[in-house]
Amino acid sequence: MKRVILFRGNAYQSEEEKVYLIPLSLLSLAASLHEPPVILDGNVHSETECCRLIDGDILCVGISALTGPEVASGLRFAKLIRERHPEVPIIWGGWHVSCLPQQSIKNPYVDAVVVGLGQEMLSVMVSGLKEGRNLQGIHYASHFDLANFPLPAFHLIDMEFYRRESLLLLPYPEIDGQKLTGYLYYVTSFGCPHACGFCSNNTLFHHRWAGYAIDKVVQQLNWLADEKGFNCVALNDAEFFHRVDRVEYFCDHVQGFVWDAQASVKSILYLESKDLLSKIRKSGCWHMNVGIESGSAELLKYMNKGISTDDILRVASALKNNGIVGCYNFLFALPAEQEASLNDSFDLAYRLKEINADSPLPVSFYSPLPDNPIFQDSIQRGFQSPQSLEEWGNYNPSYGRLNPALPWGQRRREKLIYNVMTFYLPMAVPGNLMRGTITSFKQKVERSAILRLISKVARFRMDQRWFSFPFERLFFDLHCWLMHKTSYVSGRWKL
Repeated sequence: MKRVILFRGNAYQSEEEKVYLIPLSLLSLAASLHEPPVILDGNVHSETECCRLIDGDILCVGISALTGPEVASGLRFAKLIRERHPEVPIIWGGWHVSCLPQQSIKNPYVDAVVVGLGQEMLSVMVSGLKEGRNLQGIHYASHFDLANFPLPAFHLIDMEFYRRESLLLLPYPEIDGQKLTGYLYYVTSFGCPHACGFCSNNTLFHHRWAGYAIDKVVQQLNWLADEKGFNCVALNDAEFFHRVDRVEYFCDHVQGFVWDAQASVKSILYLESKDLLSKIRKSGCWHMNVGIESGSAELLKYMNKGISTDDILRVASALKNNGIVGCYNFLFALPAEQEASLNDSFDLAYRLKEINADSPLPVSFYSPLPDNPIFQDSIQRGFQSPQSLEEWGNYNPSYGRLNPALPWGQRRREKLIYNVMTFYLPMAVPGNLMRGTITSFKQKVERSAILRLISKVARFRMDQRWFSFPFERLFFDLHCWLMHKTSYVSGRWKL
């Protein structure tokens, strides 16, 4: 019997960066096929090693890839397949080729492209290949109802391997008195009703949203916690809280794990109005990732967020009052960013920390990704967009650092952003975060006169927006030397 091969490319450019996350996209595709496919994870094995793992005849190869290194890895794997099995069709899917199908299909190692959700389309294509049909070209997945779709086929991979590797990702040893034994990324729905200008969701799904049957989701997650040890779950839906009835069912029936989710400001405000945040917390939700992006009203409008800083602060208070840690993501280096925008974001970050000193404030830098309004604006402002699948594979969307491909990027601003957000801010409002640039700082301030002085200076700087002549860094380095700790390096090291 000819087998279907599903491959996910290596997402990392160095071994130091690498973490082994379950290839959820491949398992979602595999669940819809009548015969179990071969799952190959390019993060675990090299492309050459993946080819060696294939035995027997091949019906087709499916490659799923995000923009950047995964595309490059997918092309390397596709080239090896073409050299060894020239007759085997190579089908590409995933975010990147779905956003740029016409460009992607021109590559000699791409025979077909699936645009959109590939679960049903891949099954149809596999049946067509068995019947001898030629399926080259672009195929648009029109079906967008996941209620009757099977859930990811976790039984096809070594779950114990991924559970052991996930221990490095656990946010804490325990949460709510429960010892954590495994960390799982999971998706219960696709699409998003919002229209953020930097996001490709609406390019692909046109404001539509669809979710798996929530009773089946709960059953699978309870099984994964109870039988496989994944008792810390991160829901990576673009908008998990879109349907209140679904959220309530989830909260009423989950057991044995703690969880966090991505959430929009609008959704949290709606949940607050329905008095549901307490129920969500009691179900095990300890943390929400909130994409606030900026403290600038002008930039919020530019991104089409449809929210205000008052909305953001109201959300922060609501989450704090209900015992949920809010993690507020800031996005810098947008094409329309001005110096005043930075100060507005610094001010908002300061106010968020004063509401809850233990709220993480992750820093991200904008990288143009196809295809959305701000991507098009980036091109208008001088960004040289890659013009082929190979060029996109060499493109590095470096969210943790300023992307060198941005013509408007300023290293001076990058340094200022990291100094304020990851040095002055956590020192000005000491918290007990266990992860980040400076950890457990509140406890350390209480034990160190040097750190207490630095904390007072940092608060003065935040109050006055004065970040020149950072002399207290010398005192901080002295403290690190005395305590035999690594000195602070912007955005990298922990204390």
